[in-house]
Amino acid sequence: MITDGGAWGARWTADGRSLVFRGGVDNNGKKLKKNYLRIYDLQTATFRDAFTSQTSPFSKMSFHFDCSAQGRMVAFGGTQLELPRKPHSNH
Repeated sequence: MITDGGAWGARWTADGRSLVFRGGVDNNGKKLKKNYLRIYDLQTATFRDAFTSQTSPFSKMSFHFDCSAQGRMVAFGGTQLELPRKPHSNH
């Protein structure tokens, strides 16, 4: 049985080899933020990160998402991180 506390929106890849989900827990049991996209490979029983909270372009992600037919892409909605604004120049 695969358990990952706090994981949301798990979807099978088309090849049936992996589960894609957001959030969950890390190897130390620490809860991950909901803008963290992870993949669980059933053959190797390993997790890998599509992107972490630090590398995610999103502050929030929807748990409603789906994988492409080839299993190489994921489509989802989210709130994009606000980029730092450049100082306004009055020249």
